[in-house]
Amino acid sequence: VDVISGMFGASVVMRGGGQVEGSDSDGRVYRSDRDRYFAHLHANGITKAIVIGVAADFCVKYAIEGLLKRGFDVTVPAHLTRGI
Repeated sequence: VDVISGMFGASVVMRGGGQVEGSDSDGRVYRSDRDRYFAHLHANGITKAIVIGVAADFCVKYAIEGLLKRGFDVTVPAHLTRGI
């Protein structure tokens, strides 16, 4: 499970099987598939992602690869990311 925290209290949980569950800053809950979610971000001008976490050699690595594959510019702050 990958968790993405957004601005203004929005959050997203990426689940196995390509499913996305999230809530916006108003508390509205939504579900979508992963590709549709990322297409929505692009359509709304969101093209940059910052990835942090533990397991840089596993979970973080795969998150980065998926974002790059979908055309996002990715930043990884080294001081907030560690391998296991």
